[in-house]
Amino acid sequence: MRLIYGIFTFVLFTSLATGCKLNEDKEWDMDLLAPVANAELTIGDLLKDSSITVNPDKSLTLVDVLHLADVDLGNMIKVPDTVEKTSVTLKTLQLGRRDMKRNITLGEVAKNAGFTGQLIIASHGSKMVVPPLNGLSSGDIDINAESFFETATFINGKMEIKMRNGFPIEVTDLSFELRNKGDQKVVVSDVISNLKPNETFTKIYPLANKTVEGKLVAKIKNMNSPGSNGQQVQIDTTNALEVTISAYDMQVFSAKAIFPAQNVVNDSVDIVYNLDGAAIKTMIIKTGSIEITAVHTLKENLNLRYLIPGATKNGQPLDIKRTVIAAPINDSSRLQETIPIDGYSVDLTGRNLDTFNTFFNILVANIDSTGKLQELSLADKIYLNYGLKRIIPEYLKGYLGKSTYKIGPETVSGESFGKVLSGDISLPDMKINLELQNGVGAPAEIIIKSLKATNSTTKRSKTITSPEIIGKKIKIEPALDNPFRPTITNVVLPGSEVKALLEILPDKFEYEMEVNVNPDGNTSNYNDFVYHDSKVSADINIEFPLAVGLNGLTLQDTFSVERQSINSETLGGVKNAVLHINMENGFPIDAQFQAYILDKNNKIVDSLFGSEIRMMAGKINASTNKVEIPTATKFLAEISENKWNKLQENGKLIIRSKLNTIPSGQALKIYSTYKLKVKIAAEVRYRNSI
Repeated sequence: MRLIYGIFTFVLFTSLATGCKLNEDKEWDMDLLAPVANAELTIGDLLKDSSITVNPDKSLTLVDVLHLADVDLGNMIKVPDTVEKTSVTLKTLQLGRRDMKRNITLGEVAKNAGFTGQLIIASHGSKMVVPPLNGLSSGDIDINAESFFETATFINGKMEIKMRNGFPIEVTDLSFELRNKGDQKVVVSDVISNLKPNETFTKIYPLANKTVEGKLVAKIKNMNSPGSNGQQVQIDTTNALEVTISAYDMQVFSAKAIFPAQNVVNDSVDIVYNLDGAAIKTMIIKTGSIEITAVHTLKENLNLRYLIPGATKNGQPLDIKRTVIAAPINDSSRLQETIPIDGYSVDLTGRNLDTFNTFFNILVANIDSTGKLQELSLADKIYLNYGLKRIIPEYLKGYLGKSTYKIGPETVSGESFGKVLSGDISLPDMKINLELQNGVGAPAEIIIKSLKATNSTTKRSKTITSPEIIGKKIKIEPALDNPFRPTITNVVLPGSEVKALLEILPDKFEYEMEVNVNPDGNTSNYNDFVYHDSKVSADINIEFPLAVGLNGLTLQDTFSVERQSINSETLGGVKNAVLHINMENGFPIDAQFQAYILDKNNKIVDSLFGSEIRMMAGKINASTNKVEIPTATKFLAEISENKWNKLQENGKLIIRSKLNTIPSGQALKIYSTYKLKVKIAAEVRYRNSI
């Protein structure tokens, strides 16, 4: 049917598009005969939107495709957002381990030991018998612990004191204390019962709920010694009680300290997606982002590192590093950033590569030590929100899960018979098949719930009932990958159904269908795949040798006509026009045409031509049944000024044609060698005036 419209609309609209323009000094009527078109058309020119196959005998097979449905499965798996939240206070901040040493020499102790002490000092470098000593003490000994902190109030913490006896004599009943120099509060006090030469005393003291200053005072309150037990010993006044003070595991309510570089957050977790039954092992991201929000009140810079070892792009892992500057006094510092991760391939088998829907990620937040004292308290906090958001996959591989998609009822229009008003058509050897295309790398099945064809003009309809089509589970194989290739399954409609369907010359199809993905479960062993643009589609293919028999087949269609503009140079317009049309028809089709002008309500107000235009069929050789001699047809078509104005005012035409094959009603093959030659000239009378 589109063959005839291709011929007639070419003739009509090429003619109507012609225009001339005059610019003279006086009013006049002028006749102009101007060539409009000279064309040679084959079946390929007239049916450009169809799929035509040339058979070995030059006859043609036409395939008309009616698209039923596309089931978009590229977004069959929704990837949810993942957001992790972390809040950190100073309870998790460490002041680090700090060690310091202070020696209390024999000379310092001897100064407070009276005559015996002076004798010890005088014997430096020589040997002597040291008599028993009692009631020895030291004065206040300053200890500067500001390398630890200037001041700190502890939630928890430990202070370890080691004391090695470097004296040549045993000490007993050694009573000592360690106190703040400022408020004089005792931090540690204890008594060592005895300590032999070269022996070490070690003890750990809790710091919980204590406030400790960086400036401390140590004092030996009392110390006794049995002396050298009558033996001479070497006297060296630089020999000392070697005191080592260590503080560690320090957690504070508040502190003014030099904080060491340290990780305040070190999260290493597997994030598990809930994908509603799917088990995905690989994901390539089409679009998506990582969103990071960090807020803190620390007076140190906060360094962030977010790493997904299994996410790579161009061979490089997803590794994001950012710095949140130190917070101003009595304020906070904030970083909020959205980082695109388009194109990253993500391994979803977890940290041990043995699961699915899981990616392993690491978040580290650390502070650098500036070497400066900073005040920190429990009011100082770190808030971190981070995760993957708005992920749209480009590609997924694994097990896609079982899923069902219902389509319809929906109606689609077909053009093969859409313009038929009345008459008969004979199309021998016609085939109709349902073509199913699977663009998903998973097995599927399609169930056609209903399929109904309708002629909207005659109101006739035909419902397909064959159990070979309706209600049958039609298996379709998975698409192939690397390179991607969809699979195609064709289901031929039974001949009896085709005949009944064609008898009504349908132009609409109503259908309802169901698509089931992986109806038998994980048969691919996690090798399903889907691309973002993957789909399952269904088409109806109408295939027939281009051999038609037409008997009074009446076709109709509506067209819009572009209005001709009139400007200052075209002060008059078309008075009338005569189209001189010469045609050589090499097709075996005889056609009668008429065009009707419609008003704004789509009612016919006039015919365009005075009488129907007839194009004679080509002459057929009875022995070969082929057109061997084209038939020449010449005719004139006059368009009056009144009709021209109506056409310009309303801009719509109905074209109606009655078609017959010659000999009448006989099904004749259409060959690729058939041609239609058209020459058109327009004799246009213009009215023009200044």
